[in-house]
Amino acid sequence: MALIALFAPYVVAGVTGAVVASVYWQLSARRQEARLRREVLRQLTSGNYAPEAARAAVEPGQGTVAPGALLADRRVTLLLGCALTYGDPVPESVLAEALLDVSEIRQRDAFIEASEHRRTYAGMAEWASGTRARRHYRDVIARSIPVLRALTEVPWEHTATPSLRHQTLAQLGYALKDLRSRKYLPAAYAALTQAIELRNAAGERDDALYELNRAKVLVAWKPDDVLSILRDVDVVWADGEHANEVGDPETGPLAKWIDARRGTSAVRAWFHAHPAGVPQPPTADQLADLCPHGRIKGDCWECEAAKA
Repeated sequence: MALIALFAPYVVAGVTGAVVASVYWQLSARRQEARLRREVLRQLTSGNYAPEAARAAVEPGQGTVAPGALLADRRVTLLLGCALTYGDPVPESVLAEALLDVSEIRQRDAFIEASEHRRTYAGMAEWASGTRARRHYRDVIARSIPVLRALTEVPWEHTATPSLRHQTLAQLGYALKDLRSRKYLPAAYAALTQAIELRNAAGERDDALYELNRAKVLVAWKPDDVLSILRDVDVVWADGEHANEVGDPETGPLAKWIDARRGTSAVRAWFHAHPAGVPQPPTADQLADLCPHGRIKGDCWECEAAKA
């Protein structure tokens, strides 16, 4: 016991010193990494971009640098890493310029990377249990916004995947909506509206996700704009893929908004025109005789709401 009492202070001091040293070295490594990343970002965004220096800083010992397109791809990879992984303030103009210099394949990869980033952290924010955790995940979602805005500058209509033009705008709208802040809702609505217009002009069809999300934006931004919201709800219901978002008040804000306004003439007319069940496709005779709103006569909730 005497020996234990004699050596105990030295053991405690040794363990404490080891812990302090470990924490110190971790903090030092993080500070060094942050300094290195700031230097790389400075070189990547400067007018006198020095790719050899940037690559050597990130990958010590790599003595060769691929020319031309591979070098441009490497720059985009570094910029996306700074923006998405670390949340560094990369200017949108620099991102757009870098993305315009790379191949279509790398541009598509950048779109997928930014979209997956948004989708992953939006899911985490949705299921997070605490306010602090949700705020953190939404801050991480925000990192994708400058990347998606830069991707809207890519001339997708001249590539092999022109649909990425409206898909990029839609992803931007989703990201702005996912921040759950009223100040971003007008921009989210504008992006989704443009995406819908471009998709419709191209004659493409999807599962009405654009309209579903635009309706959710309107519910949060302009909940009294009943007709605009119901027009998007109409598309969602007719598509059928996300009809539960409309008919079940337990599934989210859109169905709750509808349920809370069952007493209004427009919503009553909408429910009258949309009985429970799977929507049935119209017949050829019905399609030949449509109302001014482009719907089957007698089934148009807007016409019925106007009569009320």
